[in-house]
Amino acid sequence: MQFLTHADVVVHIFRVASVPHGNIVPPDNLPQRPHLPVAPSGATLFEAGEFHIGNAASTGFAVYATSVGTADLMRGYHSGTSGNAADLDIADVGNSSAVVDARTTGAGPAHYGETAGPYAVEVYSDYESFDTHVVHAEYTVTGNHDAVAVYGYSVPADQFGYGGYFEGGYRGVYGKVIPTGIGGYYGVRGYVSGGSGTNYAVSGYVVGGATNWAGYFSGNVSVIGTLSKGGGAFKIDHPLDPANKYLYHSFVESPDMMNVYNGNVVLDSSGEAWVELPEWFDALNRDFRYQLTAIGAPGPNLYVADEISGNRFKVAGGDPGLKISWQVTGIRQDRFAEENRIPVEEVKSDRERGRYMHPEAYGLPRTMSVDYDEREEQQLADETASTRKPRSATEEVEPDDD
Repeated sequence: MQFLTHADVVVHIFRVASVPHGNIVPPDNLPQRPHLPVAPSGATLFEAGEFHIGNAASTGFAVYATSVGTADLMRGYHSGTSGNAADLDIADVGNSSAVVDARTTGAGPAHYGETAGPYAVEVYSDYESFDTHVVHAEYTVTGNHDAVAVYGYSVPADQFGYGGYFEGGYRGVYGKVIPTGIGGYYGVRGYVSGGSGTNYAVSGYVVGGATNWAGYFSGNVSVIGTLSKGGGAFKIDHPLDPANKYLYHSFVESPDMMNVYNGNVVLDSSGEAWVELPEWFDALNRDFRYQLTAIGAPGPNLYVADEISGNRFKVAGGDPGLKISWQVTGIRQDRFAEENRIPVEEVKSDRERGRYMHPEAYGLPRTMSVDYDEREEQQLADETASTRKPRSATEEVEPDDD
């Protein structure tokens, strides 16, 4: 046991070094319940105890503790205004072992953290590699169970809390699945259920770039529900100059849930023709509208002789052999359409009243957007997160070997 009180030296309450091979064993004369040490005034580095293995060939433990009781096996208490309760370091750059290796065969967690400050766990890495994982979680058991490698839960109150928050220089969140079976697989999935407000399983917001996409999909998109939009178009490589240009066409819109069908038919020797429609036509549509146009010669007397019934209709009134272009529209009457009619006009809610979906189209600032408040809340959350700077690294002082 060693006591030094000089103001500029390392202070040890007790210090134990190992024999060439084997585990550390404290001296027999060490009190079972030593009094808590008090650092001498002005000491630059104070250690309540130090354990050291000096033989590189040793496979033993600098500290080894066991317990069969219900109390904590190891416990540390720090009441100072700064400093770590535990500071562990691997100094050899070739050592690939873990700084802390914690395992349990019980039902409790291998690690448990609790704090009155902002971070229960704080992890940093300065390893420069594409393979760097500052936090790496991996489930190593095989079997048919949906184990979660990383789980976050934060519900301080209704409409508050982030289960996970990620910020990256390229991708904020990246989801990846490499299937080997024939089931359904999801790279990213969102789920919201309950409440009496408006739920968004996935929400995207982008602003400030030269080109902005709130959502970008390379592949087919399936929507089980109703798609609402400000506009729509197809975009393809231009047929006449595919290497250098794009071609756009706008969607055809209607206040009704309307289907459009068209085709050509040639009149028979009686100046008539039946137009055959798909077998599901009558079941899907109602409220039909017709248009007939003669091709190659006038057809002033063309008319619909029999309206749609049994998935067909009859045209007449033209010369034999005359080619007719026809178009029919119908309003959807399938069960989904009947239960989910799109309103042609709708009064804005109290929250949206006085706001615009596209305020810039009316020469108004974006503060007049219907989703401006949500955007501001998200921006505030982002700014708050960005102010959480990493703590400054503390200067490490190597202990004296004496």
